[in-house]
Amino acid sequence: MKNGFIHNGNQDFKCKQCNRQFVLNPKNKPIAQETKELIDKLLSLVLLLNY
Repeated sequence: MKNGFIHNGNQDFKCKQCNRQFVLNPKNKPIAQETKELIDKLLSLVLLLNY
């Protein structure tokens, strides 16, 4: 069922069975695990260089 709108104006929906909220055809995609690991390594390196 419809459940209002999200911050950018897209229609928000809510499942009647499990109450999960979702947007049809989202524009943002999840970040890959490899990318998250690279970010963590780079942040650790920056922190080490600052000390």
